[in-house]
Amino acid sequence: MELRTYSGDDPFDVWDRYIKWTEQYYPKGGHEGQLMKLIEQCLKLFQNDPKYSNDHRFIQVWLKFANLTEDPVEVFKYMFDIGVGSAVAQVYIEWATALERNGDMKRADAIYFEGLNRCTQNKDLIKQSLLQFQSRVAQKITFQAKEHKTSSLLGKDEKETRSALSRLKTHGNRQKVGVTRTGNASLGFAGTYKSSQAAAPKQKPVKSFDIFCDENVPPSLQPQQTEEWQSLPVKAAVNRENEKKPGIWKGVKVNGFICILI
Repeated sequence: MELRTYSGDDPFDVWDRYIKWTEQYYPKGGHEGQLMKLIEQCLKLFQNDPKYSNDHRFIQVWLKFANLTEDPVEVFKYMFDIGVGSAVAQVYIEWATALERNGDMKRADAIYFEGLNRCTQNKDLIKQSLLQFQSRVAQKITFQAKEHKTSSLLGKDEKETRSALSRLKTHGNRQKVGVTRTGNASLGFAGTYKSSQAAAPKQKPVKSFDIFCDENVPPSLQPQQTEEWQSLPVKAAVNRENEKKPGIWKGVKVNGFICILI
């Protein structure tokens, strides 16, 4: 009722308290709570009010909304396009994190630097998140390099094993096997065998490396304010734990039995 009758200087405060109350009494945002629709109405009502563009309470509602949608990246694009949260560090951190989950490391890196360029407060939070991001990327690159090296060595060992277990070659009309060893198994001193294969060179220790992110981000990776967005991207993620899409029950298997509806 207060949502309709409030006439003070901070109308968003009423919505903010109502959203928090709904989260408290309907933790999973079920059908009864209508949390998604409530947040959507709130955002549409205040998204064009410059008073709340960088209000941290309002931004928190946007972040909740992004987490409830199927594609958070689209929500962050929309926010950037209409100028909401453009000076809030947490927006760029969450945006970059969503891109990282999608495997788009270059754009995630670009978003971190966009935040450093636009935010005047809490830059340390962005810098800390950027360093953690760089560390994860470095670990991934190192792991992939080790995997590639291991697979190459395994392939080489398998090839040498097949060669060692192959049949000995014969020669002459009587198809005799020679006693003189050639190739990698030539005769050594005192009846021993020596390998003609040159000793593998010692590998140099791998030096640690740093990931240097170019602050001059290519224009193709920079977020753009196109003003092309016509409406709020509202495609809610399916709550698979609480919601089940209706389907045909005929012929459904239950514990090894087939249910046949007549």
